Amino acid sequence: MFAANYHDPAFGRPAREPSNPFAFTYFAARPIPRDLRLGADVVARLGPAEESLAALNSMVTSLPDPFPVVEDLLIRDAVASTRADGIPVTLEEVRRAQGDPATPPSEAVQQVVQHVEATTHAFTLRGDLPIMQRVILGIHEALVRNLPDPPRWPGEYRTSPVWVGERDATPDTAEFVAALPEQLPSLMNDWEHFVNEDGCHYPPLIQAALALYQFETIHPFIAGNGRVGRILVNLLLAERRVLEHPVLSLSTAIENDLPGYHAGLQTVRERGAIEPWLTDVLDNVTVAAETATAAPSTPQGKT
Repeated sequence: MFAANYHDPAFGRPAREPSNPFAFTYFAARPIPRDLRLGADVVARLGPAEESLAALNSMVTSLPDPFPVVEDLLIRDAVASTRADGIPVTLEEVRRAQGDPATPPSEAVQQVVQHVEATTHAFTLRGDLPIMQRVILGIHEALVRNLPDPPRWPGEYRTSPVWVGERDATPDTAEFVAALPEQLPSLMNDWEHFVNEDGCHYPPLIQAALALYQFETIHPFIAGNGRVGRILVNLLLAERRVLEHPVLSLSTAIENDLPGYHAGLQTVRERGAIEPWLTDVLDNVTVAAETATAAPSTPQGKT
């Protein structure tokens, strides 16, 4: 990671372990800001995003039996989210596997199935537990358990460094190196407090966008960070009484510009530019909610 690329310490700074001859530069994330002022561009996009999400929630909850549609939206979101994490899979593959339960699914299809199970697991805990680390670890365990190599350490925070870059990147050449494992407890404690306590003064969608940025930046797991983070967005919006069911598929909108999604995260880290990230998330919420509302999914097995 090149420290010279990082110009604003608002959300973190490049750092190295002192007195370690094998040290590399990493991003020392700061706690999530509690005192952001929302600019005009963010405010202008917040209203349409809130209205679109309210319309989606109203459409789903007004159905006599919402669960077939909720299940279908969950599957579609799981496919898109799995692809966004670099795992090629199609909705058609998942449908074929559902229609042929006697044949073991491919690993990619199994990851989609477990994404749905992880989301369902998270929502079964609503009302009993806040969005605490125990819940996050449970989501991760359900998401990546029983998958073949490489090891993904289901339900456990990572104990080694992780970085983002080209396939053959090292910490020295990567675009971004996440916080060291020993820093995870304090960062995740701050994330937990922000989501459940002192971040609740923000509008729900702003709180969710900030929480998603920070979760992706902390990168607490060896694998599955993006998928867990996007599941948590639905869960947070449910806790804030904006959604009744996990039907917002940010992933379907993000998939249209995945390089832009990752560039937005990196721009916050390097330049402290949080407003473009917030506006992008709000725009993606609007697109995803309007798409689902205008063309609600049909139950499994129907087209």
